[in-house]
Amino acid sequence: MKSEAKKRAESREAAKAQEARKQKQKERAAGKVGEEPCLYCGKLTLCRKYIINPEAEHELPCCSEECFYKTGQFVDYDTRFRTPFYMVLLVFVIANLLLFSFQPATRWTYLPLFGMGIAAFVCPLVFTRYERYQKFGIEKTRKIIRVVSAAVSAFALLLIICY
Repeated sequence: MKSEAKKRAESREAAKAQEARKQKQKERAAGKVGEEPCLYCGKLTLCRKYIINPEAEHELPCCSEECFYKTGQFVDYDTRFRTPFYMVLLVFVIANLLLFSFQPATRWTYLPLFGMGIAAFVCPLVFTRYERYQKFGIEKTRKIIRVVSAAVSAFALLLIICY
């Protein structure tokens, strides 16, 4: 009994999603598209000439050719360096767990936190989906990430020095 109800609910959800896609295609064909922030600079734009991911469920627009080019450069940079960045973070997280579990409280316990902050400052690729950059734009989001990571690094350095 439950499996039939579950199947019906899933089919209703799939039908709703398909209807939403059809509605979006109709709006796109009619030219009724709302303002969305540019993926790179964050300015609101109606322009659909420069789309990073055409034919996607949620398109990510750019407001100009310059923003489109810079976003393409960022996507290439992200593609090359995201995996190594996550590996570096993994090493720091494992080191952090080991230092907190095996050593008594020493000043070097906070060294991995300092390393994580520096890694995020050097390579601010903390979001796995590009939609997360859209609210403020890639440019501003990277600055915010760098400020926060510098604050984390400064805090860790303060803990190391003052311990």
